[in-house]
Amino acid sequence: MSTDDTDSTSFYPNTLIVKDISTFIDNSEFEKALNYLTSLTEQQIYDNTWDLCTYLFYLLEKPSEKLCNEYELYSQDALTYVAQHGNSREMLIIMLEQCDKFISDNSFLFHIKLFSFIIKRLPLKPSLITSLRDIFSLLQCHLTTHELPTIDNDFAGNDLLIFNHDHRVIHLHKLTQSYIDFFCELRDYFSTRTSVDIYPILTKSLISLLQGPLSSLSYEPINSQESLSFTSIRPLLDCLFTLNPNPISLIDNKEQHSVLTYLLLTKNDYFSRLPGVYSRVFYLFLSIPFIQQLSSDRDRVMLTEKACVLVSNVCSHLTPYKEFDQTLLDNDQIHLLIDTLKMLMVQSPARQYSPLTIGAYRSLFRAFNPLGRCNFLRQQLAKTSYKEDSYRTFLCTLVKDEFLYDYQKLSSEIYKGNTLFQLLDHLTYLPNGISKRKIS
Repeated sequence: MSTDDTDSTSFYPNTLIVKDISTFIDNSEFEKALNYLTSLTEQQIYDNTWDLCTYLFYLLEKPSEKLCNEYELYSQDALTYVAQHGNSREMLIIMLEQCDKFISDNSFLFHIKLFSFIIKRLPLKPSLITSLRDIFSLLQCHLTTHELPTIDNDFAGNDLLIFNHDHRVIHLHKLTQSYIDFFCELRDYFSTRTSVDIYPILTKSLISLLQGPLSSLSYEPINSQESLSFTSIRPLLDCLFTLNPNPISLIDNKEQHSVLTYLLLTKNDYFSRLPGVYSRVFYLFLSIPFIQQLSSDRDRVMLTEKACVLVSNVCSHLTPYKEFDQTLLDNDQIHLLIDTLKMLMVQSPARQYSPLTIGAYRSLFRAFNPLGRCNFLRQQLAKTSYKEDSYRTFLCTLVKDEFLYDYQKLSSEIYKGNTLFQLLDHLTYLPNGISKRKIS
């Protein structure tokens, strides 16, 4: 709030208690104002919570010509006291109505502190879940407005290191850590209060946090050193596992679960904590929608990074040569994965991730049995335009490698007769025929 706006938004106290405090403040007697507030009975504070908070939040935004804003310091101390002794329901309503003034990081941190006091004093009723949902929505809204540096698709060298150590990224880490600490505090407090189960709303809000600005950070190691961003996100994942030991059970095809899936399946510390009941194939099919979602926005290179790392990870765990047979090629999800891999290999502007996607494609291809691999190649060659030179060249290499493997191992003898000639026809067909040169 600017100084020019002060007169137009002046506060006119309408209760005796607020008038007395206002008089102290107008005379710059801040210590007396605080002593007066703390001398009131709890019933007086409870009965006057609405008017006290309305005035104190006004005071919180009041500018000061001094280097140290005494209005802000006093209002923070006073609001903390009211949060501990006043009407928590009324104070919560006022705080949620203050969201239009909730514009600074200091205000974000202070609101977390107040919410912590208020939530613990709210009645243990189902309405508590609604209150928590409103609080988390307000706090997360502030994080989503946090500006991050940009990074180009063609970044190289130390660009990612510079990005990770940018002051805006570091600041987001600090704000996020305070927010996660708030979640952990609530988890611990309500762990012994079973009349209302807040774990589901805590879990849902933690997961949604990953899809905000945190999705634009890089969690991959740099020069074999753990990413600073991943270090900062560890407490979130640790908290999530304490809320639900099997986070995989929370995942559906919603877009907001893509970053969670990436973290759970690519970070060994957390993958090893998942129940051992899931197969490699389960993880592959679980990941396919999220790989496609993460790779769909080509301008967000950190999402592309997550897509490439995730697809590389789940494909590399497939058993070579016998995981799938040819019947899987009738599955639409597999073709979605193949098309996404093709796009990432050939069309993605983030070319530095090509080795990951090429390796993932080869791992997926090798997971089929001999007949499956042959049909795989035949399908891809038949559906690929002759204008797609890069992809057809890659397929040609696969055909060559597959033919040599089969020839040397004498494993199936599939690549003989008509089958081989059909593949060669696809590879060597000239759509415009043979051009004739005139010999002079």
